[in-house]
Formats: sequence, structure tokens, C-alpha cells
Amino acid sequence: MKLRSFGIIPLVALVALVFLAPAAGQITPQTPAPDLAALDVIVAHKAATISDWEAAARIQIYLTIAAILFGGLVTILQPWSSKSWCKGANATLGLAIAIVTGVTGKAFPVDYRVYQRSALKAQANLSGAKDDIALLKARPSADEAASFKADFTQRMKAIGDIETKLSGDDKVAGLFPDFDGVVYAQSNKPVWVTKPPTSPSSVYFVGTGEGHSLSEAKANSFLQALGQAAQYLTSRLQFADGDAALEFARSSTSVEDTAFTVDAQQQTYHYYTLTRLDKALSSAGVVNALAPPSCPSPRFPQAAPTGIDSACSAAGAQIDGARSLENLAKNNFCAAEPAKPITIADMVALQKRAAISGINFGNPARHPLTSKPGPVVNRKPLVTLGEGNEVVLQGYVLLAHQEGPESMNCGRSVPDSPAYHDIHISIVDATTNANECSGVVVEMSPHHRPALWTQQNVKSIGDKHLLVRVTGQLMFDSSHTPCVAGVPTMGDAGRASLWTVTPIYKFEVCPGGGCVSGGWITLEAWVEAGAH
Repeated sequence: MKLRSFGIIPLVALVALVFLAPAAGQITPQTPAPDLAALDVIVAHKAATISDWEAAARIQIYLTIAAILFGGLVTILQPWSSKSWCKGANATLGLAIAIVTGVTGKAFPVDYRVYQRSALKAQANLSGAKDDIALLKARPSADEAASFKADFTQRMKAIGDIETKLSGDDKVAGLFPDFDGVVYAQSNKPVWVTKPPTSPSSVYFVGTGEGHSLSEAKANSFLQALGQAAQYLTSRLQFADGDAALEFARSSTSVEDTAFTVDAQQQTYHYYTLTRLDKALSSAGVVNALAPPSCPSPRFPQAAPTGIDSACSAAGAQIDGARSLENLAKNNFCAAEPAKPITIADMVALQKRAAISGINFGNPARHPLTSKPGPVVNRKPLVTLGEGNEVVLQGYVLLAHQEGPESMNCGRSVPDSPAYHDIHISIVDATTNANECSGVVVEMSPHHRPALWTQQNVKSIGDKHLLVRVTGQLMFDSSHTPCVAGVPTMGDAGRASLWTVTPIYKFEVCPGGGCVSGGWITLEAWVEAGAH
């Protein structure tokens, strides 16, 4: 925010010159590596903005001192108040006090203490952002680079939030303290629902949603606002695919305000979400430097997207770095080809190798096999063991369970319905084996999931004791604990190994025999044939 945005350049300049106020300095960015040049530019812009806040604080202090001095002079001149020259002096001083008071009250949205606190907070974020750029220039690993980019984006968002509030563009939330997430029912819709705020530095999106529960309406509202931001980014920057745009929109937008109304007669909630995108984060150069690479040839179970594909990216809910990396691993539809056969015994052996390698795993509440629970922060050792490879597993369905909200599927930010959740399947090595702790887990992701991939249809295969063949990514689910001495750990499903086939790319059924010479059919074909 430049000082000219106050609309009082001549007056402020005059007062600043009179009281010898120092001018705000400008920062010249260094010449960076080509792919990170845009990041240096945005940092330089934010640094100049912070300098403006510091200058605004100084000018306010000078104006306050001036008003005090002028008032003191009026008091000193009281003994000569009857003199004509004194009357003129008092009139001049009174006018000066009025001008100074007017400038202070009208020119600055907040007082100097808020500017100073804001500058300190923003400087801390700016310093961290500069560190992120320096680390990115050192050519880190892909995982480390993703972490630095995410941190840079969050720091720029934080500075942008302060900038929006200080500029007076923020009409919906108080400056201090920050928005605390509390929302109240209103009799009428907020003004911003039909007339979103406008700003030279930000773009606003309004999402509206309804549902029979408040959580459903809230999720629908947020998803609509997020979809609008992704659409805006896609139309401006030509993302290769919607997932990349959605993921960047989720990480770069901020929720500015929320509200809801209740239709008692229809027993329906109407929820409204206002989000903001800093235009500096939506420039082509910045997005090219920060946005995650999209999958070139994903092997989805079906080409057609489902509801979650327009609502939740592969990163899932933004929780923390380790969890986000695990979510990305769970939603990887680009496993390394070609697919190689794997057995339950192979996956149990890999579990032992993971433990020997010192890889942390286990749920936070109970992790008896490791000193530190999951999720894994550094997944490189897992990649060495085989994570990210495409595998083919044969076995028998022991059970199929419909999962609920989980972070890799954006938790409660999406509707709480089976179409938005995983299907957890336990695979064992024989039809006579009813011991879940001897089997492994495979999971059907809701992304691009065929309509016939349901918990009931998979259960029907298990009930008929048919052999299945599962193709997908080999992945280590480090947030859980395997069975100990043949007993599931409290809070975790039974399994012999945390190595899973997740997500499933293809699910096939052997209608009869062992299909040694062929005869496999897809789950969809099996259901359509009426075999279920």
C-alpha cells in the first residue's frame, strides 16, 4: 500500500517536509535465477509496502508531536491574548491544530501503534520468505522444495491479510484480533454475498451452499468459493489440469468471512463463505514458481471425474507438512510402471525392513513398535523400499468397510457421504483365512471412482469367496500401527503390514477357477453381468 493510496499526497508531503520526516525507502531486488525471479519481485513489493507502514507510523508520531507543540504555544501566548498580533498567531495555531488533527484522523485508517505492530509481524514473515527463496535456489529435493514453496505461500498470504486490513479494503473482519472462525446465524444475508469487496490488490470469491446440516452447508459453500478461485486461476494462467489449479487455490486463498441463515420451514441451512486471493500470488511467474507439477498421465480407475475431483486436490486437507506429503502419496495415480506382482508375504517382509530402517510409524495415541508415531516426514527411505511403484496383488476379500471423513479426502471440507470417502478392503491369502491380522489393506479412493465400486459390491465378492486381482500403487500408511502378537492396536484396523495398495487403479474378479490362463473381468463388468 503506497502512501498515495491515502489520497493526500500534497498535504502529507508538506507536513512531512516541515517536520523533516524521513522518506520510505525502496528496495531493488537482486538478479535471481530465472525460475525464481517472480518470487524476488513479490518480496521486494511486500518490503516496500512494509516500509510505507513504518513511514505512516512515523508521520503520525510527528503530527501528534506537532499538535502538542502548537497547543503548548497557544497556552504560552495566553498572557498576550488581547494583543492583535497574538490573536493572529492564535488563529494560525488553531488552524494548524485543526489541519494536523484532520490529517491524522482522516488520512490513516489506524493509528501508529497498529502500523508498528503490523510492520513487525510482516517483517518476520518477510524474513522467512527470503529464507525460503534462498533454500529454493540451493536446488533442494522435490519434497523439500514443496515444503519451502508451501511456507513461502503461507507467509505471503499472512502479509497480504495484514495489507488488506490496513488499507481499509477489509470491510468484513476486525483488524485485531484476527478472525477467530466464530460465525453467527443472521436474519439476512451479508452485503458481501451479492456485492463482494473490490480491491486493487485482491480478488474475492463468494461461495454459497445449503444443506440439512450446518456442516454440509458449510462444506458446500467453501467448495464453491474454492472452485471459483480455481476457475479464475485456470482461465488466467492456463493450468494443465484442474487438480493443479485447485491445489494452488486452496493454498493461496484466505477465508475472510462466513455467515449463515436458517430456513426453519424447510429445515435448511444456507451458508456463505467469502475468500480472498492476493493478486500478487496469482501472477504467472509466481504460480509457475510455486504451483505443484501436475500428473502427466494419471491412471484413474475411470476417466470421468466424480464430485470430489472438483472439490479436493491430491494434497487433501492442509494440516501439516508430513500429513500433506502422506496425503499426496495416498492420492498418487502416477505410480512408476510397469506393474509388478507382489504377495502378502512380500508386504509383510517390507514391514520388517521398514522397522529395521528406523522409519517411524503408528497412530499418535498408540505406537508400541516405534518410539515416534507417524506420519513419516522424510519418505525417501520408503521410496527406496518400493513406495510409488505400481504393483499387482492377488487374494481374497475378507471385509470391505466404508470409511468416513479423512484428511487425504479433505476431511469435513467436503460433503460427508460415501462418494467422498475411501473404501477400506482387507485382503487375505485364502478363503478359509478369517484372521484380519494376517492380511493387508487395499483402498479405493473416491477420485475418479466408478459408480459400481461400492462397499456392498466388494463385500459380495468376499461373500462368494472369489479371487481378486488389485492393481495400484504400493504405499506405506505410516499413520497406523499393524497388529501386535496377532491383535489389532486400539484405534487401528487389523493388518499384518502397513504397506498397502493405495490408491487402487484397477479391481478385477476371477469368476471361476484360478484364472491362471486368463478370464479376469473388471469389478464393473462382474456387477453388470449380475453375478453379484
